[in-house]
Amino acid sequence: GDLMLYYRLTQTYHAQDVVVLKKDGVTYTARIVAQGGDKVEITDDAALKVNDSIVLENDIYYTTPKYDDLVSYPVTLAENEFFVLCDYREGAKDSRYFGPVSRGEIKGKVITVLRRSVHTIVLCKTQLRVRVERDPYATSRLHLVSRQSLTILLINSGSQSYQRKEFGLC
Repeated sequence: GDLMLYYRLTQTYHAQDVVVLKKDGVTYTARIVAQGGDKVEITDDAALKVNDSIVLENDIYYTTPKYDDLVSYPVTLAENEFFVLCDYREGAKDSRYFGPVSRGEIKGKVITVLRRSVHTIVLCKTQLRVRVERDPYATSRLHLVSRQSLTILLINSGSQSYQRKEFGLC
């Protein structure tokens, strides 16, 4: 029910970026933990190692278990490849399940998440308030039209009506 806003025009991605990606026709959200040239390993005691150093992740509260025989470790990433992990690590489908992700499979970098209630987004010192109705027939879509504007399209599929709002960005 929440809405995620991501920026599609980003050309570079780095470790700790949260991205939207499409793998085998399924859309995922994950955090980049390693990029091209890095060597990644998940140890038997559920620790993440990048370039032979254990990564301490203060904001991740779950262990990072290795999935049996799905990916063989260590994995050395080619240029334009990324190793991604979900923040909820146990049982998640991420690079431990499907292997490295190519640059072409990444759709964009997550900017913010809108919760289903009254929201405030701060964009260049301007506040934008968005209300998403709890109507089960209403769906909301966010579109980044260009680098200068954000379009929010609130669609009510029950009555085939919609409300379009466009906002400038810096």
